[in-house]
Amino acid sequence: MWVYQYSASTQDPAKTLGSIPNNAMACVNTHDMPSFKSFWRGGDLELNFRLGLADESYIEGLACERKKILATWEDFLGLQAHGDAELAQIYARLLVLLAGSQAQMLSLNLEDFWAEEAPQNVPGTTDAYPNWTQKHRLCMDEWMPAEAIQKLLAAVSAARAESKRGGARGGDEQRT
Repeated sequence: MWVYQYSASTQDPAKTLGSIPNNAMACVNTHDMPSFKSFWRGGDLELNFRLGLADESYIEGLACERKKILATWEDFLGLQAHGDAELAQIYARLLVLLAGSQAQMLSLNLEDFWAEEAPQNVPGTTDAYPNWTQKHRLCMDEWMPAEAIQKLLAAVSAARAESKRGGARGGDEQRT
């Protein structure tokens, strides 16, 4: 599994994306991680502090490092996340890049499509956070027909198809 939130760094993003193994499942995040919006805006750091999972100096250090990482990626993508519209564009470009990678599979977090901020699960908590009880804010029939979502899914599908035509690095494994 190759997870963007674990792999993103201040190193060259093209090299980072190029390091995705062809037998991997690529994703932006998992069910045990913050949503894309929360990660980009630092909401997960604030939540971890509020829940007592980390002290202020540790959170400040993480926030400083993440700011550098996100600036690197914003420069690479040619976008600045000043508002939600720009953040949605960054998410879309990142998904298309992951879709066009060598990864055999791509996993998408549905809640990132509508920019959810609250996590489904916060590892290390039991009673401090209502894990696995959050219902989706939107039903599929509310968000799936949205033009922006349809365009994003079409771009992801096209990038996967192009990547598949290019052949998987290191072999001809079928990719979905």
